[in-house]
Amino acid sequence: MHGSRGDVAIEVPFDEHLFLAVPIELRGPSADGTQWAREQIETLQVQPDRVSDLNGVIAQLAGQASLLSPQAFAAFLFCPSGLPGSALVEVFIGRTERTSLADVTVSYPVALPQREHPIYSPSFGTGRAISSLSKLPDGTALGQIRYQHLDHGILVDMSVTASDLTALGAGMPAFEALVNAVSCRPADAAAHA
Repeated sequence: MHGSRGDVAIEVPFDEHLFLAVPIELRGPSADGTQWAREQIETLQVQPDRVSDLNGVIAQLAGQASLLSPQAFAAFLFCPSGLPGSALVEVFIGRTERTSLADVTVSYPVALPQREHPIYSPSFGTGRAISSLSKLPDGTALGQIRYQHLDHGILVDMSVTASDLTALGAGMPAFEALVNAVSCRPADAAAHA
């Protein structure tokens, strides 16, 4: 996935066997991804225990797409076992005046304390992963991992959210590979490359 934000050229390569890219026009609460969801189940594998409920899978896929932000540079469903997705992934990229991740505030309404650990990217150097757990009004646990890198005024902030905490934990190597594959550079440098 290639594009730009202002004067920043961006590339977000991803593994199509694990991640399903969700187009921007299908993201947000007013979007209707029903037709897109139908097309996906015609061409992609459905989780074996969900094959008998294709209408339910269509509704869930369209609903998952509508939960993703249209402001994200890229958005994906994490589908390691087939459709529907087991996690929502959003990649936000933009310029910032901040010079250190310590200056970037991250707050969640959490049920348990946030846990932070360093991560390393060949493109951005040392960043951080912040995990948190909260509860929805119906009592469902919701896990989130935020991966952040900051380099030369460009902030990469990738959010992974899932109610399936096992899938969230098992997917961490794939999520780290995704955020580490992101590359950003000034658009004028990209034009000359």
